[in-house]
Amino acid sequence: MKHLIKFWLPVLVYLVLIFVLSSSSKPVFAETEIPFFDKFLHTIEYAVLGFLLIRGLKNSRLWLSNGYFILFAVVLATLYGISDEFHQHFVPNRNASLGDVFFDCIGSVIGSVVYRRKS
Repeated sequence: MKHLIKFWLPVLVYLVLIFVLSSSSKPVFAETEIPFFDKFLHTIEYAVLGFLLIRGLKNSRLWLSNGYFILFAVVLATLYGISDEFHQHFVPNRNASLGDVFFDCIGSVIGSVVYRRKS
């Protein structure tokens, strides 16, 4: 049980945080005029998620090679990004964007690779 809490509770808490932030009708950085700043934020947000996911997966006693851990973490993060964009479609003053999903995916690759190189 300690193992589950140590490696998967941070993932769960972070997923809830993403959901809560996505539920806001007024995004936190909506007023910024920096071009593509929202894409940068998506990249950072999902880099953290990719990092947390691969950390959880690597410590879950799965019998996967290193490349498959990265692939699995990226696929899971990207699927969550797709579900997050779908969710935002129903939030007032928000919209769904394939561009955001793309940067979610890129971020998850970055976070996964950073973790992999660190460990």
